[in-house]
Amino acid sequence: MRRILALFFSIILTGTLAANQNRPTGLPEGARYVAAHRVWVQESASHQIVWYADGTKKSEGDLKQGQRDGAWVFFHANGNKRAEGSYTAGRMTGPWKLYYKSGKLQSEGEYRNGSKQGPWTVYFESGRKKSDGTYAGGLKNGPWTEYYESGAVFFKGIYVADLAHGQWIYYFQNGAFYQGGTYSEDVRTGIWKVCIAPGGPCGEEIMRQNEPPRVSGLPKEQSTPAGKDPMSILDGPAPENREELPPSLQNWNKD
Repeated sequence: MRRILALFFSIILTGTLAANQNRPTGLPEGARYVAAHRVWVQESASHQIVWYADGTKKSEGDLKQGQRDGAWVFFHANGNKRAEGSYTAGRMTGPWKLYYKSGKLQSEGEYRNGSKQGPWTVYFESGRKKSDGTYAGGLKNGPWTEYYESGAVFFKGIYVADLAHGQWIYYFQNGAFYQGGTYSEDVRTGIWKVCIAPGGPCGEEIMRQNEPPRVSGLPKEQSTPAGKDPMSILDGPAPENREELPPSLQNWNKD
């Protein structure tokens, strides 16, 4: 019987030591490990702190009735700030800033009821402006401008409910006209003028059928669904080289 009791207490002691060894240095005793998410969490009725498994802080902010409410800040796994802003009843609201893993500002603007609203600006990691325009209800609405990293304008156009609409103009990096025409619900329509190189040769292309946009060849910036954390939109794909022509226009002047 004594051997059984000794073995029992030995197992408990070993487990306790193992738990202490696994707890990163500096974490408060009240933090509990959530294995399903590989994070440490310390939470009260009014505040929450989350750490990555290695003890690096992941997020911190205020709670109200079990929901995020008040100021919040999020961090990349390397310790640099990832996003900062406020919540109201679990929804992102007011000014927000998102950051690259390097800590450089990636984008800034406002949320209303969990959706992007009003003017937003996106930056290259170098700090130069990448794009700017307005949102309504989480969708791009109104004039938008996108830039080369050099600072030159890449395109100017209008969005309606996240779809390209109306007159659009694209430019080469040296500022020369690249191509332009009209979009209708993200589809190029009517006559488009296209220049193969800065200064020409140029010509006109008549869009006779519904075709998807063929101009930029770039991935579309994703809107943030209402109520979701900002982390899902931080590290998108890198833009392609805009000095190259899109595949759809490589052989445009060979007809």
